[in-house]
Amino acid sequence: MNSGNPRAIAALRVLTLLTLLSTNTLAENNTLPGYAGIWYGLGTPGPYGYKYSGGLGTYPQQHGTLATYAHQVNRTYFVYGSDSPDGLASAISYYDHTTGLLARPRVLTVPGGDDAHNNPTMTILEDGRLFVADNAHGFSRDSSFLISEQPWDISAFTTTLSLTRSGANFSYGNPYTIPGQGVLFLHTHYDLPPDGAERNLYWNTSPDGITWDHKWNLNLFPDHHRPLLSNLEKGQYQVSSQYGNVVGTAFNMHPASSPNGSGLNARTNLYYLQTPDAGRTWTAANGATVQTPLTDTINPALVAEYASAGLNVYLKQTTFDTQGNPVLVYLTADDYSPGPDRFDRTLHTARWTGSTWDIRDVLTTDHNYDQGSMVITQAEDGSEIWSILGPYLDGSSPWRTGGDLGYWQSDDLGQTWQLSRQPLPDAATHHTYVRNVNKAQDAFAFLWADGDPDTFSTSHLYFANADATRVYRMPLSMEHDFALPELVWAEEGCWPEPGDLNGDGVINANDIDSFIYATCASSGDLDTDGQVSQYDLDHLVTSILGTTFGDANLDRRVDLLDLSQLAASFGQTGGWADGDFDLNGIVNLNDLSILAANFGFDGTAVPEPSIPVLVAIMGLQRRRRL
Repeated sequence: MNSGNPRAIAALRVLTLLTLLSTNTLAENNTLPGYAGIWYGLGTPGPYGYKYSGGLGTYPQQHGTLATYAHQVNRTYFVYGSDSPDGLASAISYYDHTTGLLARPRVLTVPGGDDAHNNPTMTILEDGRLFVADNAHGFSRDSSFLISEQPWDISAFTTTLSLTRSGANFSYGNPYTIPGQGVLFLHTHYDLPPDGAERNLYWNTSPDGITWDHKWNLNLFPDHHRPLLSNLEKGQYQVSSQYGNVVGTAFNMHPASSPNGSGLNARTNLYYLQTPDAGRTWTAANGATVQTPLTDTINPALVAEYASAGLNVYLKQTTFDTQGNPVLVYLTADDYSPGPDRFDRTLHTARWTGSTWDIRDVLTTDHNYDQGSMVITQAEDGSEIWSILGPYLDGSSPWRTGGDLGYWQSDDLGQTWQLSRQPLPDAATHHTYVRNVNKAQDAFAFLWADGDPDTFSTSHLYFANADATRVYRMPLSMEHDFALPELVWAEEGCWPEPGDLNGDGVINANDIDSFIYATCASSGDLDTDGQVSQYDLDHLVTSILGTTFGDANLDRRVDLLDLSQLAASFGQTGGWADGDFDLNGIVNLNDLSILAANFGFDGTAVPEPSIPVLVAIMGLQRRRRL
């Protein structure tokens, strides 16, 4: 198949999606059948493939937060670019850390086509409502903001503002919730020369994510529109992050002229600005106030000058150390094109020490758009551990976007790095665009996709825990509204114990509740007979937990305590601990019958539950709201 043939790509997409739509459609409740990321390739492929391509559901790096943890509900919410029957769909979902389950993804908007620049970004408002920026790619379409109708709920969203492609829309949105101050929204607008650069950096603020402090349309409100942050020569890209009330952004510039040419393919230099007060004041890393917009390439925000050396700068990430000092991750290269004739592709860190920028080399890679993420944590002795998970190892198709994953660590502030592990080695596809989770909890700290970099393919979504010792793949299709992710790789000694279906290190009622969603997961075959069936549930309850059906509190007895719990929850939704022993999500007479059949069980023997009970359990499907 010709990988550059649009008709061939479209035909293969339709063929792939037909297999995914057997249980659900996009139109049904505005949900998706499962997790299939968008595949995208920019331009026409050359000898070494596209400029960048592959599974790009978590692309691009200029987009701000894609995932954030909410301790109030113990969930990690995330957005991504999904494939769908109508092309690219902006989707949202969450991972429940209590149950270990993924919710069925919900469609927010359908940009169509396959341009992953239109992928969404998000933040969580202080009242728990989910705020999503529906990004546009330049003048290609309108952009919009959406907010969930209820806190912590992905089932319904309202479009609060739609911005036309003519002077009002935005690209590369970076939304941040600032405690006590509302929303700060960093973004790019594609301005038309000669009025300014092609990609300029702007910001806007809102007290509630609905009303905005500045007008959006640059043409209609030339004196009162959203503030301009930077306008350097032919444009700039940015990557940003948040530390408390501080939002910091690193950016490059697209020169009018340089040894490597002009425009975005000659992007160069590294700059940094931060704001402690939602854009009212902008400072350099040293705290000195900087007047905006920036218009000169040599300015107080300059971190490192690369233009004179003929080096391109590819931004990867802005983060902060444990003391709140900015750390920038970026790559330098001597050209924009892929291939082995370009060797100077070096990943760097730039750390603000309190008085100067300390710039260090991390590793070399084979593609400008290889994208990983760094996390900085504090060890027990107070020292910092820097960790990077990224596709910086050669993959199945060298000189293409992404590759095999590596996990590197540094205990000396980035001076030296060690490759600690290689999750999913020798993968058949390329892993791409590993993104970190805001306020991450251990089980879900990184999010990314995979795909064939040379031709359209199915793209899976993955997540990993904080030290990358466990990698999970999200299901392409889901039978229920929730599903267990598939544990596809774990470092030796890090596989969960049999029965620990949600991987939290404890085998309890939550694992029983999760079992109904394990019918397609390898972790569900607990009796190792090669299939997942009612006998695996029996094995979990009787052999692993050493009890029987009706034991709500798992004390290996079926007694008045269990009956009391069932009575308190009778007629309500619940799980095993509430008395839902047939796993249909409701505590009812069938559960009372199961408890009555085993009443008096004291743990000295584990009777086999009757086959009719097992069939009744496995024949029911749990239905719960997202």
